Amino acid sequence: MPQLPRSVSSLPAAFFMAGSSAANLFGYEVMRSCSNSLFNASFGVDKLPLALTLIPLVLLPILFLYNRSLERFGPKNTYLLTNILFALTLLGCIAGLKMGWYFASGILYVFRETYIVLVVEQAWSFINSQMNKDDARRYSGKIMTLSSCGAILGGLSVHQFAESFGTTTLLFIPALMAVPGILFGAMAYQRGNTEFDRQPHRPRSENSSLASSLGLESFKNHRVLHLILFLVLISQVYSTLVTLNFQFFLAAAQLSMDQQSSISGLIFSLLYVVSLTFQFVVSPRLMKKLSLQHIHVMIPLVHASAIAATILYPSITTAACALILFKSLDYSIFRAAKEILYIPLPFDAQFRAKEFIDVFGNRGSKSVASFLLSLYQQAGFTLTSSLLLWLNIAVTSSWIFIASPWNKAMASTKEMDGGIIP
Repeated sequence: MPQLPRSVSSLPAAFFMAGSSAANLFGYEVMRSCSNSLFNASFGVDKLPLALTLIPLVLLPILFLYNRSLERFGPKNTYLLTNILFALTLLGCIAGLKMGWYFASGILYVFRETYIVLVVEQAWSFINSQMNKDDARRYSGKIMTLSSCGAILGGLSVHQFAESFGTTTLLFIPALMAVPGILFGAMAYQRGNTEFDRQPHRPRSENSSLASSLGLESFKNHRVLHLILFLVLISQVYSTLVTLNFQFFLAAAQLSMDQQSSISGLIFSLLYVVSLTFQFVVSPRLMKKLSLQHIHVMIPLVHASAIAATILYPSITTAACALILFKSLDYSIFRAAKEILYIPLPFDAQFRAKEFIDVFGNRGSKSVASFLLSLYQQAGFTLTSSLLLWLNIAVTSSWIFIASPWNKAMASTKEMDGGIIP
């Protein structure tokens, strides 16, 4: 498939897709807080690592089907179909919960970890295809801000209404938010420069391999994808540990399920407020004054400092602050610095390899980390908050150690797959 000329951009289409992403993130934040509380009430917080371990078993076949759909129907119809199937699956989980089938909370937890990255990364694949690098530096913060507004409203909705209406009832909200997600997505594709979507799609070859279907062949031609994959893997291992640590502190507070949902909703809405601050104030200045290499090394340094503070002053407040800081940076500065790396790349790298990295790599790394923690528990050891904190120190140290020389080596060439490193 042809690559969209980088001199051409369609910012209105990118902002329409940001509206679709905002609707999806509104629903996701409701679903995230509610599913956490439902899972903890049904299985206990100590079973969270086991649930995360199961995610690749669900995600890999979904990702394979996504690529087949991309070949057969193209990016637009695949995006819309993903949203429709999400709403139907969620309604099925709600029906199971209403009938007292507590195992539906486990399905809901694994499902929520799977669908959101696939939907959001499809949106960003489209947004990247509509902008050149100058547009990305100028407007990425505004686009992420629009998306974040949906997430803030979702978190505040849970905080406001969880105890009044009940956790299970609130799950109807993300199902309803799929409707504006679909409408804005359709308008984005209607107004965008979608030359790649109007071309005949690549036919399925009898000799096509799994690697080809998942977009892995792009890794041979674009070595920047190896760097992006590493950054995603290590950051999501850290994410797993810092999130579990917060859930341990939250469970130790001995609150009711609806109270946990309310607090969780408040925390996640706060992190998006902090993220907006980074997007408006910090990110534009960093993007102008620092290279991407320095930014990618600075991020784990900040996280290591937050974990050190939690070790020195262990409490739900410091644990929440470490989680808020990670998610805020992840949704703002880290994403902006990462997405720019995709912009010079062709269709297969943007719509196939990107989905493998940011969907399977994202959740797969979480699952591997969770699997190792589950093995630790199965061996008869107790998983504690203190252990999680020291593991995070090890992870951030590795992140800094490996990213520094790798980024330096990548920068030494001055070019990365046709795009100058900012």
